[in-house]
Amino acid sequence: MKEILKSLPDDERSVISKRFLTHSPRTLRDLAKDMNISREWVRQIEMKALDRIKKKLATSYNVRGL
Repeated sequence: MKEILKSLPDDERSVISKRFLTHSPRTLRDLAKDMNISREWVRQIEMKALDRIKKKLATSYNVRGL
């Protein structure tokens, strides 16, 4: 998983780390405020990152149909 996170663009890695990989997860609103962008844009960054992670995991484990 660490290698997959390293392969993400900086903004995607940051959003995923702050949303899911911390003891106190941040909200879309918090991240939007910190990044000076809209919540919707943060959500889109998050969705792109999750899609990339899903595809890389599927490739790593030879899973089809994702």
